[in-house]
Amino acid sequence: MPERQEYNINSQNKSEKQEIKNKIVEECSNNLNQLSIDVIDSFVMLLSKENTEWQDTKLLLENTLKKLNCESKKKYFFEKLLKINPDILLFNIEIVENNIQCINKKDVFLEIATVSPFSLLILTEKYINESYAEEILLKVAETEDMTMAYHFIYKNKSFAKNIISRAISHNPNGIEHFFTNFYFEKFNEMTYAKELILEAIKKNPISIFKYLKRGNKNLNNLTEIKECIKIAQNLIWSRELKRNDYLEIWETINYLHNESDEIRYLVISEFDDNMLYKLITNWRAEVFTSTYNWVLNRLITKLKSNWKDIYDLVKQNNFKWLNIFMEAATSYWRITDVLSTIKDENKKKELIDKLFDEEVISWDINNYICILEILQKLDWELYEYMIKIVKDKFENWQNKNAWWIIAKFNSYKSRNIDLKSIPDKYQISKIDWFKSQELFNKKWINLQQYCFYNDEDWESSYKNFINWYKWKTNWIIQDKWNYNIIKSNWGTDKSINIYANKPKSWQEWVDEVSQKIESTWLEPSIIVHRWHSYHTSSTLDIISPETKIVFLWSCWGFQNIKEVQDKSKVAQVISTKWTGSMLVNDPLLKAINEEILKWNDIQWESIWKKVTPKLKNNENFSNYIRPDKNLVVLFYNKYNKLEEKNT
Repeated sequence: MPERQEYNINSQNKSEKQEIKNKIVEECSNNLNQLSIDVIDSFVMLLSKENTEWQDTKLLLENTLKKLNCESKKKYFFEKLLKINPDILLFNIEIVENNIQCINKKDVFLEIATVSPFSLLILTEKYINESYAEEILLKVAETEDMTMAYHFIYKNKSFAKNIISRAISHNPNGIEHFFTNFYFEKFNEMTYAKELILEAIKKNPISIFKYLKRGNKNLNNLTEIKECIKIAQNLIWSRELKRNDYLEIWETINYLHNESDEIRYLVISEFDDNMLYKLITNWRAEVFTSTYNWVLNRLITKLKSNWKDIYDLVKQNNFKWLNIFMEAATSYWRITDVLSTIKDENKKKELIDKLFDEEVISWDINNYICILEILQKLDWELYEYMIKIVKDKFENWQNKNAWWIIAKFNSYKSRNIDLKSIPDKYQISKIDWFKSQELFNKKWINLQQYCFYNDEDWESSYKNFINWYKWKTNWIIQDKWNYNIIKSNWGTDKSINIYANKPKSWQEWVDEVSQKIESTWLEPSIIVHRWHSYHTSSTLDIISPETKIVFLWSCWGFQNIKEVQDKSKVAQVISTKWTGSMLVNDPLLKAINEEILKWNDIQWESIWKKVTPKLKNNENFSNYIRPDKNLVVLFYNKYNKLEEKNT
């Protein structure tokens, strides 16, 4: 066999490349009987790269097997090809059967069922009418999920139920494939449909709820399905849920984010107060703003109906997850609602004592911010009680930097003389302004990137944003197909360039905008996140140390401040603590951009005063937290500096 180096197999000319390939194949196939196992391996690799359905692949396989007159080498050839590219064998099963005596169709199908089960589902016509079809499909069902099931719904085979049942036993979540209108109509024709759904529900009762999408009209209105849902609810309620069960519940609720509350929260509609508490405190990062508020309202209602309060609930759980629960309450501005359920002052004090458990609080910096937030909401008696604990922690516990910041934030408010005596390390930085010149690069361009996402309201949000600049003589909009560049035209040597991706196919286009900006060797100094919180991570990815201002304008934007600070120590953050609104976003951004172009320093208090007359009647405006009033930003800003000083 000639050395392959003699051929330019990397040729870019298609016809030349094909000719070279044919020569190699011909020489290999002509000498297979005389060649070693290593050469057969190389030939299999070459063959496996061919398109499995090409006619020349079929001929090549047939010629090769005919020339390999040694059965042991044929078997070795078969086993090697099965491992590397079983689809070639499946597409050419007749050739394999006719040329390898020790192998028959059934054996090949069973082997492929192990290594490439999905291929068997695509080519059911190869074996569906054979006597051994059920045996093969049962093997497939052990590894392939319910995608395989609807290949048999249309076949009316007597063993269809057995196949689907086997698949359900291995993956109960696979029942989802029947819960689409396209397949459900056929599935429902089966007399055993309900029986199979119940079988799946018994394995995993949570699985059915995710598929109650508004598009599945047949499913939502079907009496039998409603009965199954009731059974699933009872099964969930009666079993002891594990941590991963709560994760699946959150994923289900989030998946149904755009559905009505009735559908979205059906999976937890039978939860008692204790299960709701565990739901909030398990997988805290998965909680959306609207979901948290619904669950907490439900929890408080359940407590009142049982003549209980939050203290009774957390004590029932031995105060486990108390810090997580209270952190969530402060993050969503619900701490007052939580504490108001407790009427007994001694209960409140005991709850506060438990909150300060150093072993619990030290593992997450957010716990310190939680205490800082709670201090802003207490009456004087509880406030002073809590401040005494803060001072004790500062004097006697580790992480003095965190306790020092909490103490200094409250030293001017507290009547505690000892608290005022805590020494100054240096003043807490004020972040109430920003120099405009720091927002421009060397070319005197202020580069901004706006990230829009393909949510249900993207069209109105993006249109509203564009309309703020459209038809304005001092702004120019350049349409770049997948994104727009909006440039200021104020007749000065300084300009603002806003890169804003169009929301459709958002991830690809956000990436395209980022690559375009990178090609200019410039970094955006301002980054704006528009819309829902579950897209925030994509926006956070583009923040760099050069980013100066970040707008987190989504529900729960407040939660991502630490991630911003980790990426850019100098970034000032405007975020929301509740619901964001395009009717606030665009006028606020316009006011900021006007100050930048006038070369005025960005004074946050001044900007808020400027937009307040226009926005004061918008209930969402109060949810926006400017940097100098953002306790989380202030805390991280100071804490990072103290930690750097210590190192």
